[in-house]
Amino acid sequence: ICVIISRIAVTFVDTSYVAGTLDRKEVEEAVVNLEELDCVTFVENSLCIARCIKKQHFRFSDLVDEVIYTRYRDGKLGDYTTRLHYTSEWIINNIKKGVVEDITESLGGTKHKFNINFMSNNIEFYPALQNNKQYIQKIKNIEEFLSEQTFFVIYKRNIKSVIKKLRDGDIILIATSAKGVDYSHVGLLFNRKMLHASSKHKKVLIDKSLDVYIRGNKKAIGITVLRPIAL
Repeated sequence: ICVIISRIAVTFVDTSYVAGTLDRKEVEEAVVNLEELDCVTFVENSLCIARCIKKQHFRFSDLVDEVIYTRYRDGKLGDYTTRLHYTSEWIINNIKKGVVEDITESLGGTKHKFNINFMSNNIEFYPALQNNKQYIQKIKNIEEFLSEQTFFVIYKRNIKSVIKKLRDGDIILIATSAKGVDYSHVGLLFNRKMLHASSKHKKVLIDKSLDVYIRGNKKAIGITVLRPIAL
């Protein structure tokens, strides 16, 4: 499935980077937008289209179903708090659902914990939390749970030595030192380079080699690597 993901992903090159496409409506909906992508929806769409192809499911509604399955806790669309907002929870839940496996430890990754509280401490950035105060405690509970979990990270200095063990289509998650946050960015590996939707370049592109790209990110601690599971 990694090969299919990477082939789909490159077709998105030069697609416009647009943030916030999932938050334009007051009621939570399964938005699937293939013309405006941020880093998460780029990876999500590439992964979900590949899963549809492997299942021989070719209707748009099939893609929506796949997006719901990966984007929402236990694959169930509910209110705003059922979306897997934090990448760390996306990892945990999509391992549980059999979508991906975390190969970071096997690559020599180091145990790491995050202190996660950004959303509950910055509700001014989240209209859904401002308009639905009852969601805030739910988010806090999720943050507290995630802060107790252990993840694996390949630190910056070790990335170059593991690139040869990675595959095109592997999901690359960038762990950050930013306060209250777990991961700051996500992309895919392609020809040992970072293929991602870039807020800097305002489009999807094949960027620098992975190790060079990470070294250039001052707040990046390192990476967690997920490998999509073949169906």
